[in-house]
Amino acid sequence: MKKIRVLAGLVASVALLAGMVSVMPSAAQAASTYKIITSPKGEAVPSIPRIGPGSNYAMLGTPAKASQSFDCWVKGTPVHGDYIWGRIAGTGNGFIADWWIQLNGKTLNTKLPQCPGATSNKTPVGFLDSVSVFAGNSTNRGGNTVVFTGWATDPDKLSSNVTIVVYAQQGSYLYKLGSGTTGGTRADVKKVHPTYSNKTGYAVYVQVASGVPTTYKVYAVDVNTGAQTLLTYGTKTLTAK
Repeated sequence: MKKIRVLAGLVASVALLAGMVSVMPSAAQAASTYKIITSPKGEAVPSIPRIGPGSNYAMLGTPAKASQSFDCWVKGTPVHGDYIWGRIAGTGNGFIADWWIQLNGKTLNTKLPQCPGATSNKTPVGFLDSVSVFAGNSTNRGGNTVVFTGWATDPDKLSSNVTIVVYAQQGSYLYKLGSGTTGGTRADVKKVHPTYSNKTGYAVYVQVASGVPTTYKVYAVDVNTGAQTLLTYGTKTLTAK
Protein backbone atom coordinates (compact mmCIF):
# COMPACT_ATOMS: atom_id res chain seq x y z
CA MET A 1 0.00 0.00 0.00
CA LYS A 2 1.36 3.35 -1.01
CA LYS A 3 2.48 5.46 1.90
CA ILE A 4 1.00 8.92 2.12
CA ARG A 5 3.39 11.83 1.94
CA VAL A 6 2.36 13.38 5.19
CA LEU A 7 3.93 10.46 7.01
CA ALA A 8 7.41 11.39 5.74
CA GLY A 9 9.90 11.80 8.52
CA LEU A 10 9.56 11.12 12.18
CA VAL A 11 6.00 11.27 13.55
CA ALA A 12 5.73 12.97 16.93
CA SER A 13 2.75 12.22 19.11
CA VAL A 14 3.42 14.03 22.35
CA ALA A 15 0.57 15.25 24.57
CA LEU A 16 1.27 18.17 26.90
CA LEU A 17 -1.02 16.62 29.42
CA ALA A 18 -0.21 14.28 32.28
CA GLY A 19 -1.36 10.67 32.50
CA MET A 20 -2.13 7.96 30.01
CA VAL A 21 -5.24 5.78 29.69
CA SER A 22 -4.98 2.14 28.74
CA VAL A 23 -7.42 -0.34 27.29
CA MET A 24 -4.89 -3.15 27.33
CA PRO A 25 -6.20 -6.51 28.52
CA SER A 26 -6.17 -7.26 32.24
CA ALA A 27 -4.83 -10.50 33.68
CA ALA A 28 -8.33 -11.94 33.25
CA GLN A 29 -8.32 -10.81 29.63
CA ALA A 30 -5.10 -12.30 28.31
CA ALA A 31 -4.85 -11.84 24.55
CA SER A 32 -5.06 -14.86 22.24
CA THR A 33 -3.70 -15.16 18.72
CA TYR A 34 -5.72 -16.47 15.77
CA LYS A 35 -5.23 -16.66 12.02
CA ILE A 36 -7.08 -14.30 9.69
CA ILE A 37 -8.92 -16.03 6.83
CA THR A 38 -7.79 -15.13 3.31
CA SER A 39 -10.41 -13.14 1.44
CA PRO A 40 -12.50 -15.24 -0.99
CA LYS A 41 -13.03 -13.92 -4.51
CA GLY A 42 -15.57 -11.12 -4.58
CA GLU A 43 -15.46 -10.44 -0.86
CA ALA A 44 -14.27 -7.22 0.75
CA VAL A 45 -10.73 -7.44 2.12
CA PRO A 46 -11.19 -8.78 5.67
CA SER A 47 -7.76 -7.99 7.05
CA ILE A 48 -8.36 -4.23 7.24
CA PRO A 49 -9.23 -3.33 10.83
CA ARG A 50 -11.97 -0.81 11.52
CA ILE A 51 -11.93 1.70 14.36
CA GLY A 52 -15.11 0.18 15.78
CA PRO A 53 -17.12 -3.07 15.61
CA GLY A 54 -18.97 -2.57 12.35
CA SER A 55 -18.75 -1.85 8.64
CA ASN A 56 -20.04 1.66 9.36
CA TYR A 57 -16.75 2.52 11.11
CA ALA A 58 -13.77 3.91 9.21
CA MET A 59 -10.97 1.60 8.04
CA LEU A 60 -7.40 1.81 9.32
CA GLY A 61 -4.63 2.01 6.74
CA THR A 62 -2.54 -0.71 8.39
CA PRO A 63 -3.72 -4.27 7.58
CA ALA A 64 -3.98 -6.89 10.30
CA LYS A 65 -1.24 -9.48 10.61
CA ALA A 66 -1.76 -12.99 9.21
CA SER A 67 -1.85 -14.18 12.82
CA GLN A 68 -3.49 -11.48 14.89
CA SER A 69 -3.81 -11.12 18.67
CA PHE A 70 -7.25 -10.31 20.14
CA ASP A 71 -8.11 -9.52 23.76
CA CYS A 72 -11.94 -9.43 23.83
CA TRP A 73 -15.08 -9.32 21.69
CA VAL A 74 -18.05 -7.00 21.28
CA LYS A 75 -21.34 -7.10 19.36
CA GLY A 76 -21.45 -5.07 16.17
CA THR A 77 -23.03 -5.04 12.73
CA PRO A 78 -23.37 -8.59 11.34
CA VAL A 79 -21.09 -10.02 8.68
CA HIS A 80 -22.80 -12.99 6.99
CA GLY A 81 -25.05 -13.25 10.04
CA ASP A 82 -22.19 -13.18 12.57
CA TYR A 83 -22.46 -10.12 14.84
CA ILE A 84 -19.25 -10.76 16.86
CA TRP A 85 -16.20 -8.52 16.35
CA GLY A 86 -12.79 -9.09 17.88
CA ARG A 87 -10.79 -6.23 19.41
CA ILE A 88 -7.15 -6.33 18.37
CA ALA A 89 -4.95 -6.26 21.47
CA GLY A 90 -3.54 -2.83 22.29
CA THR A 91 -4.98 0.68 22.47
CA GLY A 92 -6.62 1.91 19.28
CA ASN A 93 -5.61 -1.02 17.05
CA GLY A 94 -9.11 -1.64 15.76
CA PHE A 95 -11.58 -4.49 15.26
CA ILE A 96 -12.03 -7.37 12.81
CA ALA A 97 -15.26 -9.25 12.17
CA ASP A 98 -15.42 -12.71 13.75
CA TRP A 99 -16.39 -14.12 10.33
CA TRP A 100 -12.82 -13.59 9.13
CA ILE A 101 -11.08 -15.11 12.16
CA GLN A 102 -10.10 -18.78 11.85
CA LEU A 103 -11.28 -20.69 14.93
CA ASN A 104 -12.11 -24.11 13.46
CA GLY A 105 -15.86 -23.56 13.56
CA LYS A 106 -15.84 -21.73 16.89
CA THR A 107 -16.46 -18.03 17.48
CA LEU A 108 -14.59 -15.46 19.53
CA ASN A 109 -17.35 -15.25 22.14
CA THR A 110 -16.62 -18.86 23.09
CA LYS A 111 -12.89 -18.19 23.39
CA LEU A 112 -12.48 -14.67 24.79
CA PRO A 113 -14.28 -12.48 27.36
CA GLN A 114 -16.63 -9.76 26.25
CA CYS A 115 -15.04 -6.32 26.21
CA PRO A 116 -15.67 -4.52 29.54
CA GLY A 117 -18.80 -2.45 29.81
CA ALA A 118 -19.88 -3.36 26.28
CA THR A 119 -23.50 -4.15 27.13
CA SER A 120 -24.37 -0.71 28.56
CA ASN A 121 -21.65 1.37 26.98
CA LYS A 122 -21.91 5.09 26.18
CA THR A 123 -19.64 6.62 23.56
CA PRO A 124 -17.15 9.43 24.32
CA VAL A 125 -18.14 13.06 23.77
CA GLY A 126 -16.02 16.13 23.07
CA PHE A 127 -14.83 18.75 20.62
CA LEU A 128 -11.87 19.66 18.47
CA ASP A 129 -11.60 23.35 19.37
CA SER A 130 -8.58 24.50 17.38
CA VAL A 131 -5.83 23.44 14.97
CA SER A 132 -2.59 25.44 14.82
CA VAL A 133 0.32 25.06 12.38
CA PHE A 134 3.88 26.00 13.34
CA ALA A 135 6.58 26.22 10.66
CA GLY A 136 10.16 25.05 11.08
CA ASN A 137 11.43 24.73 14.64
CA SER A 138 9.17 27.34 16.21
CA THR A 139 8.01 24.84 18.84
CA ASN A 140 11.39 23.16 19.17
CA ARG A 141 9.89 19.96 17.78
CA GLY A 142 11.46 20.06 14.32
CA GLY A 143 9.71 20.17 10.95
CA ASN A 144 6.20 21.49 10.51
CA THR A 145 4.18 20.87 13.65
CA VAL A 146 0.40 20.80 13.87
CA VAL A 147 -1.25 20.92 17.29
CA PHE A 148 -4.82 19.79 17.87
CA THR A 149 -6.54 21.03 21.04
CA GLY A 150 -9.97 20.53 22.57
CA TRP A 151 -11.74 18.49 25.20
CA ALA A 152 -13.26 15.03 25.58
CA THR A 153 -14.70 12.70 28.21
CA ASP A 154 -16.25 9.25 28.48
CA PRO A 155 -19.70 9.27 30.18
CA ASP A 156 -19.07 5.76 31.53
CA LYS A 157 -15.90 6.79 33.36
CA LEU A 158 -15.92 10.54 33.88
CA SER A 159 -12.85 10.44 36.13
CA SER A 160 -10.71 8.59 33.57
CA ASN A 161 -8.44 10.17 30.99
CA VAL A 162 -9.45 9.54 27.38
CA THR A 163 -7.05 8.66 24.58
CA ILE A 164 -7.19 11.05 21.62
CA VAL A 165 -5.96 9.84 18.21
CA VAL A 166 -5.14 12.02 15.19
CA TYR A 167 -5.31 10.48 11.71
CA ALA A 168 -4.59 11.61 8.18
CA GLN A 169 -7.27 10.45 5.77
CA GLN A 170 -6.40 9.11 2.33
CA GLY A 171 -9.35 7.86 0.36
CA SER A 172 -11.27 5.39 2.54
CA TYR A 173 -8.38 4.80 4.93
CA LEU A 174 -7.11 6.45 8.11
CA TYR A 175 -3.38 6.63 8.85
CA LYS A 176 -2.41 7.30 12.45
CA LEU A 177 -0.19 10.35 12.93
CA GLY A 178 -0.12 10.64 16.71
CA SER A 179 -2.04 10.34 19.95
CA GLY A 180 -2.29 11.80 23.43
CA THR A 181 -4.66 11.89 26.38
CA THR A 182 -6.96 14.26 28.16
CA GLY A 183 -5.84 15.65 31.50
CA GLY A 184 -5.54 19.39 30.93
CA THR A 185 -7.68 21.75 33.01
CA ARG A 186 -10.84 22.96 31.27
CA ALA A 187 -12.80 25.01 33.80
CA ASP A 188 -15.08 26.25 31.02
CA VAL A 189 -16.24 22.71 30.26
CA LYS A 190 -16.71 21.95 33.95
CA LYS A 191 -18.86 25.07 34.33
CA VAL A 192 -21.23 23.96 31.57
CA HIS A 193 -21.13 20.26 32.55
CA PRO A 194 -20.82 20.09 36.36
CA THR A 195 -20.70 16.28 36.41
CA TYR A 196 -17.59 16.20 34.18
CA SER A 197 -14.05 16.22 35.49
CA ASN A 198 -12.22 19.55 35.16
CA LYS A 199 -9.35 17.65 33.48
CA THR A 200 -10.92 17.06 30.07
CA GLY A 201 -8.53 19.12 27.95
CA TYR A 202 -6.07 17.67 25.43
CA ALA A 203 -3.32 18.84 23.08
CA VAL A 204 -1.85 16.46 20.50
CA TYR A 205 1.18 17.39 18.37
CA VAL A 206 2.07 15.78 15.02
CA GLN A 207 4.70 16.57 12.40
CA VAL A 208 3.73 16.80 8.74
CA ALA A 209 5.34 17.53 5.38
CA SER A 210 4.96 21.07 4.02
CA GLY A 211 2.82 21.88 1.00
CA VAL A 212 0.65 18.75 1.28
CA PRO A 213 -3.13 19.31 1.56
CA THR A 214 -4.28 16.92 4.24
CA THR A 215 -7.60 15.99 5.81
CA TYR A 216 -7.18 15.25 9.50
CA LYS A 217 -9.58 13.26 11.68
CA VAL A 218 -9.54 13.47 15.48
CA TYR A 219 -11.10 10.60 17.46
CA ALA A 220 -11.66 9.75 21.12
CA VAL A 221 -11.13 6.12 22.21
CA ASP A 222 -13.87 4.56 24.32
CA VAL A 223 -12.44 3.70 27.75
CA ASN A 224 -14.44 0.45 27.90
CA THR A 225 -14.64 -1.04 24.43
CA GLY A 226 -11.79 0.68 22.57
CA ALA A 227 -14.08 1.78 19.73
CA GLN A 228 -13.33 5.28 18.45
CA THR A 229 -15.72 8.22 18.09
CA LEU A 230 -15.09 11.20 15.82
CA LEU A 231 -15.14 14.35 17.93
CA THR A 232 -17.48 17.22 17.08
CA TYR A 233 -15.74 19.40 14.46
CA GLY A 234 -13.12 16.64 14.39
CA THR A 235 -12.48 16.86 10.63
CA LYS A 236 -10.08 19.55 9.37
CA THR A 237 -8.38 20.01 6.00
CA LEU A 238 -5.29 22.21 5.81
CA THR A 239 -1.87 22.61 4.23
CA ALA A 240 1.27 23.18 6.27
CA LYS A 241 3.50 25.79 4.60
